[in-house]
Amino acid sequence: MKNPISNFQFPISKIRGFSMVEMLVVIALLGIISTIVTQVLVISVRSSLKAEIQKEVKQNGDYAISIMERAIRNATDVDAAGCNISRDFVTITNRDTTTTTFTCSSSPNKIVSSAGVDLDLTNDKVAWSGTCYFLVVCPNPPIRPKYVFIHFTLAQAGGGGDPNASATLPYQSTIELRTNSP
Repeated sequence: MKNPISNFQFPISKIRGFSMVEMLVVIALLGIISTIVTQVLVISVRSSLKAEIQKEVKQNGDYAISIMERAIRNATDVDAAGCNISRDFVTITNRDTTTTTFTCSSSPNKIVSSAGVDLDLTNDKVAWSGTCYFLVVCPNPPIRPKYVFIHFTLAQAGGGGDPNASATLPYQSTIELRTNSP
């Protein structure tokens, strides 16, 4: 008589599948790949955020310096009381005899143009940080026109939480008046 157990077939042996080790290897590889992809995405988002912040700071600084340069260059005079002294403001006399004052305002930290009405030269997203001053140089004897040295540093307003996603740009310019005022 035949042994009935030897003819018995186990259905488990016919099922094909993955072993536990294979499953663990696949899960580990997926974990490593997803971590790398996540890091690449985070770095990409941070760099685009930093580029956007830098663009905002640069646009504001370029705008402020261009307005001040044009106004000072075309002015007929600069307030002589501030000769050779750095101050947080400078007052110029325009061709139409009105005066304009450029100020490093401290509340909030903005650069302001004042000619009857205050006009912010920087928006709410940026603020001057560190130093902001104007230096009027009056040549003695006055054979050359006065000139104004402007220095300020702009940064993201509020500072931002992440130092890698913040921007700070220094600006400076020397502007000579076109006219030689007495």
